Amino acid sequence: MKKLLVLSLMISCFCMTSCSDDDNTETGGKSEVDNNEIAVTEPSTEVGASYAILNGRLFLSKIPAGSTFESVGFDLSMDKDFINEQTRRAIVRGIEGNKLTLTIDTLSPQTTYYYRTVVELNNMEFYGAKQTFTTKELEMTPSVGDVSNITFTSAKVNFKVTHKAVSKFETVVAGMAYSENKRFLQADSIISLIGKGYGYGGMSSNGLNLINERRCSNMSDGTVQTVIDGLEPSHTYYYCTYVRAGNKLVMSEVKSFSTIDFQAQQLVSCEASDVTLATATVSGITSMTSTLADIYPNMADIVWGISYAPEESLAQTTWPKNWISGLGETSATISGNNFTAKLTNLTPSTNYLYCPFVRIGDAVLRGDVKRFTTKSLDDYLMIDIDDIGFTSAKISGKTQLQDLFQNISYTFNYRYKTDYYDWDNSITMTVAGNSLSADLKSLSCGKTYNYWVTVLADGQKLQTGEKTFKSQDPKDYITMSDAANVTSSSAEVTCSVDPKVYAGSIIGQVIYGLSKENMSQYAHDTVDGKTMKATMSGLSSGTTYYYYAQVLFTIGLGQADWYTTDIKSFTTK
Repeated sequence: MKKLLVLSLMISCFCMTSCSDDDNTETGGKSEVDNNEIAVTEPSTEVGASYAILNGRLFLSKIPAGSTFESVGFDLSMDKDFINEQTRRAIVRGIEGNKLTLTIDTLSPQTTYYYRTVVELNNMEFYGAKQTFTTKELEMTPSVGDVSNITFTSAKVNFKVTHKAVSKFETVVAGMAYSENKRFLQADSIISLIGKGYGYGGMSSNGLNLINERRCSNMSDGTVQTVIDGLEPSHTYYYCTYVRAGNKLVMSEVKSFSTIDFQAQQLVSCEASDVTLATATVSGITSMTSTLADIYPNMADIVWGISYAPEESLAQTTWPKNWISGLGETSATISGNNFTAKLTNLTPSTNYLYCPFVRIGDAVLRGDVKRFTTKSLDDYLMIDIDDIGFTSAKISGKTQLQDLFQNISYTFNYRYKTDYYDWDNSITMTVAGNSLSADLKSLSCGKTYNYWVTVLADGQKLQTGEKTFKSQDPKDYITMSDAANVTSSSAEVTCSVDPKVYAGSIIGQVIYGLSKENMSQYAHDTVDGKTMKATMSGLSSGTTYYYYAQVLFTIGLGQADWYTTDIKSFTTK
């Protein structure tokens, strides 16, 4: 049994072509030839504001034997010669006898269109004579209603479309636009936004917002009720409704409404307390729990919390309206009108800004911004460097962190710098109750070390500020006298070492010469325990000489090195 198949195709379903009735040209590998009565284009039998029913006939008996029949359909264009890029091709999928019928929708009102039958046969295209029709006027009037159920972040809008009975073929839709800027509510702006890819969902661009469009043929009484979400509190919005067919649009008048000012509702008041080096407790009171329950009776996902961030990271922003990466949030526990939140993983010795918030769906309401400063890790750790020697030192300390964290460890870090590299080392500290200790070994003599303590507390890494200590320098325990008994050819120098740090008899010498850069003469005379007396001889009269003492120090088991005094000078007679 043969059936008539009527297709209603959207714009995107049509093929694009550029064709002519009269030319024999090559287009996409297919030849265009005269129709030769294979297909005939007939007048349209029904035309609306956004659709038309196209008709034609196909004469299969006129198709030469052995030919390959590929497809039959219609070309539609607003160009009478079918040469512009907007020409659409629609294929007929079913044929009743030799009759061709196809419903074309998504047309624009009051627009003249041209159409013709097209048959693809043996890679050839055969066209019927062209016909024309003009779509009707869009006889629909949108009216915008008042806004109800206004909240901090949403509003309910009713609007109506007045029209006669709408054919099921009409692709006339009703929609609504809204913006904080009234001048954005223009027909051209709305059509432009739709042309950028408006689909089945709402769209937003450059301050203009559109809700989902509704097909008028599906509206039983022409009334639409919609809820606008994601609005900002304390803002005024302008809105209008429209009906659209193709790229023709009729707008209603523009109205406005304002969302609720949550500041006027006294969102919350809160204060930070129990501030430590890495945590803080924020507690407060709100009068809004009952208000929110009345405004949002179906909102089970209302979330209370605290937003916070280091003040330094927010210096270039207007916070909390303008957001930056790294902003922290934590939820709050609310009981009646009271709420509490615990902020964790804070950085010691840092100024923080914070404010309360309540999240309602995708929207967030925020209270006043306040400030607190975390404590320094040094407030909880007291570290002393004891028994500092040439190559060793003892570390002792007290901690108050055991009361703040469950799992905690301490590492003593120390470093000295040279012109070529930084020498870093660390040692795990021993914990006994609230006492800390560590032994440093293999230090370098006479070096200034930077040191700090790293704490791993419940997975969070904390660090004290850097301080310094200096290992003992053997040079500080060598004493060299000024030159004595100076003659024209000699002078005497006495050099001694501190017996508290020097073991055994002194081993050393005095080195002298005519310049600081050229001291190559050595003197080593009598040694008396911890004292060495040296005579510099072979000198020239009236000449300035430079000298220093060099002493061999044992600084540890199997460790010995030469250490020198500062350079002095004298002049012979």
